[in-house]
Amino acid sequence: MCRKKMKALLFFQVLMCLTMKSKAESVFTGTEGGSVDISCKYANGYQYTPMYLCRNPCRSSDVLIKIGLVDNVIFKGRYSAINTVSARSFSVTIRHLTLKDSGVYYCGLETWGPDSLIKVKLNISKVPTVSTHSPVSRQIQSSAATELPLATTVITATADNLSSYEQISSLTQTQDSLDPHGQVLVVCGWVLGLKLCCILAALVILYRKPSNIT
Repeated sequence: MCRKKMKALLFFQVLMCLTMKSKAESVFTGTEGGSVDISCKYANGYQYTPMYLCRNPCRSSDVLIKIGLVDNVIFKGRYSAINTVSARSFSVTIRHLTLKDSGVYYCGLETWGPDSLIKVKLNISKVPTVSTHSPVSRQIQSSAATELPLATTVITATADNLSSYEQISSLTQTQDSLDPHGQVLVVCGWVLGLKLCCILAALVILYRKPSNIT
């Protein structure tokens, strides 16, 4: 009777392993420099089984992180793992991704005989490059738009100063022309000049006139 139970239990475990291996692989994606969460669902009865994440071909040297506790996060380098019993999920977070991280991985469950492996695939892509030409041109346009009003203001201010200077000059000239003292001085100068000219002419005539001989 006991042998039949043992055979039935062994058959059940083998059937569970075959079922888990026959599942379609899950594909996870990430971006270079970012992080990704890899999660693997397991069947009921494996909640307290030690679990690990390994990379293909999943030898002992390919194991990246291993966990034996439940509902506790453990860390190892770029990797962190947790076994959430309530969700029957084994999750591993990989940080600081590189393109070399792309490949095939396995979520492993330690069991009697060969371990149960759940195959997953990870694809890492490059960060898309953004062209900087368009923002530069926009910056130049915005700079020109902000500088033009300043230039206009300076030119207007200069023109106003010139016009004000001309008005002041014209007013000064008008005031000078309408100054009565200035007019009197000009008239006096002309009168004195005429008198001097008349005196000089008379002296010349008298000097050249011959004297009468008696």
